[in-house]
Amino acid sequence: SFSLSLSTIFPEKHSADRDREMEEYLRNMKNLRAQMNGERHVSVDLWACFYDFPSSAMDFFGNGGIYEQKKKKGKWSGDVRARPLLKDVGSCGAEFEEEAASLSVEEQKQKIAVEATEKDLESARFETKRLNEEADKMSREKAQICCQILEKQKKTSSLAMESTTLSQTLELLQKETISLQKKLEEERMYYEKIREELNYKLQDQQDWVSSQKLKVMTDTVSGSDKNLMCFSEGRPISELPSIEGMTEDMWFPLTTNYKDLMDQLETARRKLEELKAKTSEISLHNNKLGQSECISELQVKIDGFPAELKVMDAKSLKEEHEALLADKAGELEYLQSLQERIEQLQGMSEEVKCQCGEEYKVELRD
Repeated sequence: SFSLSLSTIFPEKHSADRDREMEEYLRNMKNLRAQMNGERHVSVDLWACFYDFPSSAMDFFGNGGIYEQKKKKGKWSGDVRARPLLKDVGSCGAEFEEEAASLSVEEQKQKIAVEATEKDLESARFETKRLNEEADKMSREKAQICCQILEKQKKTSSLAMESTTLSQTLELLQKETISLQKKLEEERMYYEKIREELNYKLQDQQDWVSSQKLKVMTDTVSGSDKNLMCFSEGRPISELPSIEGMTEDMWFPLTTNYKDLMDQLETARRKLEELKAKTSEISLHNNKLGQSECISELQVKIDGFPAELKVMDAKSLKEEHEALLADKAGELEYLQSLQERIEQLQGMSEEVKCQCGEEYKVELRD
């Protein structure tokens, strides 16, 4: 059995009072059908039976003088005299009952459809809420990642500036090294030239000493021929005594000239030693001056570096520079992949189809 409720189907036209009137009408119609089946005369409250009837039904019962109406005590009553009329009323009531049953069935179908639609809407709302929460979470993660990326970019920029400074410093050091090498090469060539000149002068001195020795020996031999002849008393030179057997008078002229030559040679050696000492002193002084100037310049440049860079050697600085370049490349690649992922997520959308035929498009909010 179905319970008809017009106020549920048509709330804007029917109220609860109309529902009660309809129930009363159905009870009276059941009563009338039972009396008709028993072939009894019935006196019904026609006003209660046909209250709120359609105009066509009222016209059917009111036209043609089918029954007489009498007013007794404020109520309308009729004495139904024709049995076919009761059958028509019964069939009309059955039609009304069938219509009420069909309306109740339709109401149940609509209720089921509405419940299904509400479930679909609830699921769509839940899915939309979940997607919005995921979008908010992704937005927060995106903001956090952007902050991290900014920090990394700042760090990369500072490291790039330090790397540029270090590269410039290394370039200056290389230039200074090249200039020092050139200076050292010039000094080496200069002192090589001085050494050759000194060797040349020494060779001249040695040649001069040798020539003087030869001259002295020649003069001594030519000047002492007479003494030798006297000493030999007419004997040939082959019979003269050996060097061990020569007397002091024979050696005196030779030794005097030899001593003079030796003194001159010693003087030349002292001068040569003095020249060598001065050359070494000048070389050391120049080296000290060049090194001190380079060291002072390097010290000034090093003082401008951060404390962390001062304690690092060239190899560590080079490794740090390479690591910074690698980190920069990795961060750029990571940033690009994150941007592509964000674009993919922003382009996501899904269509949800309800059982009632409506389609909803669910997508992420910006």
